[in-house]
Amino acid sequence: MNSKLLIGSVVYGAAGIGCKVLAVKGDTLTVETPKGTRTIHFSKVVKVIPPRPKAFKLGDRVEYIGSDFNLKTQYAGTLEIWEMGEVCDSDKCACLKPNGRVTSWIEFADLQLVDESEVAQ
Repeated sequence: MNSKLLIGSVVYGAAGIGCKVLAVKGDTLTVETPKGTRTIHFSKVVKVIPPRPKAFKLGDRVEYIGSDFNLKTQYAGTLEIWEMGEVCDSDKCACLKPNGRVTSWIEFADLQLVDESEVAQ
């Protein structure tokens, strides 16, 4: 079983249609499809997108902590979460940079919340 598979994850089968996981029981998943709720076997899953971390929301102030040197330069300073990804980009967001421009999609794993008390000083 995939360790990223959690309730709230989005799974894709061979048809390429994203379905939200509602329940996991052994190797059987209960998913929400565009046509309603159904159960599928885990072996039919081709791709798993983990659920969005609850810690981030629109307007949060964050900083880029990823390892890409070019992005560290481009995303220097405090960023503001501008748009949250959906379905296949549910693990990413776009941010407003200090210069007013919007970033490309950034994975949540490469961001860290900024302590507002430190920003005010």
